[in-house]
Amino acid sequence: MILSAEGGAGALLLGDFNSAVDHELLAQHGIRTIITAADGFAHLEIESSIRHITYPLLDSKTENISAYFEQSHHNIEQALSRGGLLVHCAAGISRVLLQL
Repeated sequence: MILSAEGGAGALLLGDFNSAVDHELLAQHGIRTIITAADGFAHLEIESSIRHITYPLLDSKTENISAYFEQSHHNIEQALSRGGLLVHCAAGISRVLLQL
């Protein structure tokens, strides 16, 4: 966990693919939104009560993630106002979307 829930905002968690399909973890932290920062994960079976946002990023040091900064910032703020948020990718390289 990066930020715990406080002041009306939900908790912010960083994780990997396994975190996104761990129903117990999602429930424990009140996750209402999952942001996937990886290509090929739009097919994840996410509960219907959880909003799933996907950014088709390759896990590569040369991936141009800056094209998604403005949109991801908006989605992160909106998600935290709804409850807990999990941001994940496949290998942990593209999660820098949070550094806005």
